[in-house]
Amino acid sequence: MRVILLLLALTVFCAADALDWTALFGIQSKLILQAKKTNSLSTLYSLIPRGQDIDQYLATHDVRDVHVFTAGSSTLGSRALAELTVYRGYHQDRVYAYLWLSPSKQSATGYTMSKGFICANIMCVGEQPSV
Repeated sequence: MRVILLLLALTVFCAADALDWTALFGIQSKLILQAKKTNSLSTLYSLIPRGQDIDQYLATHDVRDVHVFTAGSSTLGSRALAELTVYRGYHQDRVYAYLWLSPSKQSATGYTMSKGFICANIMCVGEQPSV
């Protein structure tokens, strides 16, 4: 039911003249985490590429929340700055990352989170990863 509501919300955002990239990244992140939590591999791999950096990070880290600070689109693609809440046992860490979306016909949202870059600094200050 949550997935249906999230997809409905995504449809509303996509229908608007200017796409709200922050909301779209937030919806995509929630769908990815829900698919991972429920072990819905077909849904998960329609939202992220199998075996790539995001898939490898999620396989080895207990990410429970993603908060998107800013997001936008340019000729280089759609990118967001986000804070990930990662658990190690009962210990909670905050990790900052750049995330990218790419159009995808296989995804229910129309996008796949194609790349992720974990930053070494808070808010990724001074870090500009290559695309």
